Amino acid sequence: MPCENEINPYWLTDDDSIRDWVKAHSTEEIRGLSTEIKIRAIARLMSGWISEDDMDAMAKICGSVVLMAESKAIQDSVNLLEFSDLGQRTRMRVIFVKMPAVIPGGDQNLLNYYHGTALDQAKKLMGMDLVPMEVPSVSILDWWEYTDFGKGFYTHPEENKKMAVEWAKRKNTVWGVVRFSLTTQEFNGIGGVPLHYKDKRNDRPANSPKLFDSRPANWIEFVEYNRDIRSSVQRPKDNDWTGGYPWIRGPFWGRVDSGMPGGGPPIPDHIQQINWGQAGLTVLNTPVAKQRRFLITKENEHLLGARAGSGAAGGN
Repeated sequence: MPCENEINPYWLTDDDSIRDWVKAHSTEEIRGLSTEIKIRAIARLMSGWISEDDMDAMAKICGSVVLMAESKAIQDSVNLLEFSDLGQRTRMRVIFVKMPAVIPGGDQNLLNYYHGTALDQAKKLMGMDLVPMEVPSVSILDWWEYTDFGKGFYTHPEENKKMAVEWAKRKNTVWGVVRFSLTTQEFNGIGGVPLHYKDKRNDRPANSPKLFDSRPANWIEFVEYNRDIRSSVQRPKDNDWTGGYPWIRGPFWGRVDSGMPGGGPPIPDHIQQINWGQAGLTVLNTPVAKQRRFLITKENEHLLGARAGSGAAGGN
């Protein structure tokens, strides 16, 4: 397949090419193919006499599916009666059982979040348990070394996904971006009350900490507190809110927001990041959520061209 997200007439009509490509590529790479390509590839593998190699290829294609909608589309496209061999028909049923369950009226979309970093670290994130990160004390020289929301794990939401790539490229010669995905049911089931700043100055969420007066802090007060801008005594490390909030969402800070010289224009309020706390990371670390993680590199960056889902919260 010359381009993994485009239909190529040759391989769609040649089952040998399909089998060879599927065998040579990872589940994550197969997952990046469109639903249409997956369906047409399976249809070609089912045409004529179906070999065990054809079954293996179909199993790997189906095993890459994480979206309920895609699972339903593929299962609806396959007529099990076309398998003349009872053993193969039974195996295909087992393959379908292992795919995301098709539930009428169920959750068919995923909420996607993106984290850009060095490629070596991105590969580690594909399988490891996520933990709150913090700026090392030895690296903190002044306010610009702190983070907006303190210790945690920062991601960009779906609508900002290309910013994750830009950040990764700016910081690393060899870069990678990991996409994390949750169902809306998983996201809504995260325990605790999140902290969400809808804008930089007007919104004061009721559960925001009271930092400088009797009112809950707005975004700029919260960020300047975390960045140690309003204190004459420098803290030795990042503030840690990860135990109190499952996630914190809000705009990105720039020097202009605090009236400081240098830096570029302010980032609009609606472009936001999310910093995951302990309860949120617990859900992102479940085995089923780990299986959905997807690695983006320079080789498959083109897959970001199409919107992959809808984000509800977002960071780096």
